[in-house]
Amino acid sequence: MSKIKNNKITLLTYISLTLVFAVTLCFLAYRLLFSADKLDSARRTELILMILQCLLGILALQIPSLLEKIWGFDFSSLYILLYHAFLFCAIFLGEIQRYYSKFMLWDDILHLSSGIMTGIFGYMLLSVISRKSRHGQGLLSSPVTVILFAFCFAAAMGMLWEIYEFLLDHFFDLNMQKYRLDDGFQLLGHAALTDTMKDIIIDAVGSLIGALTGIAGFRRKPENTMSIKD
Repeated sequence: MSKIKNNKITLLTYISLTLVFAVTLCFLAYRLLFSADKLDSARRTELILMILQCLLGILALQIPSLLEKIWGFDFSSLYILLYHAFLFCAIFLGEIQRYYSKFMLWDDILHLSSGIMTGIFGYMLLSVISRKSRHGQGLLSSPVTVILFAFCFAAAMGMLWEIYEFLLDHFFDLNMQKYRLDDGFQLLGHAALTDTMKDIIIDAVGSLIGALTGIAGFRRKPENTMSIKD
């Protein structure tokens, strides 16, 4: 069994989040299928977005265990708890409970947090690569190299998320990139790019914070790996 699921606290949060996402998914799917004639196009689009996010949340919950089994990642219980908290805040509170609309800074805080967490993850990824590589020792010999890799990895993850939002907007007209106002008015030019560019900038700032400070939270192990201190 995964080390994550051997820990009582992380196992509890894993099961709780899985149930929350699954029950919410079933409820939303029921509404979409059996109340379609009562929904306007905007509400139908919103339900589709929520369903996709719940599916994404269920899949995302499996990632740490898969990385442990397949690549030998060594996640601390603290990191997993923060990861679970992020998924809950981003998907259930942000999308389902509409915190993105209720609290102006909710999206910005989550983008900053994700940048920091993926920056830390970048260190762990480089550690695994160095352990499996024939010439891996050199990868961890320079703090500048490690910091640069962590920053670039985290920034790239933020970029991929924006691509994901763009594709969903393009194919499902979901307005994840906020190019359309609540009253349906479509923004143009610089105004249409504002939300996307703001997210990218905040992701970059979070990535930089994680890259500059994350190395202090790691310890070098004899087998040339790094892990977050509990």
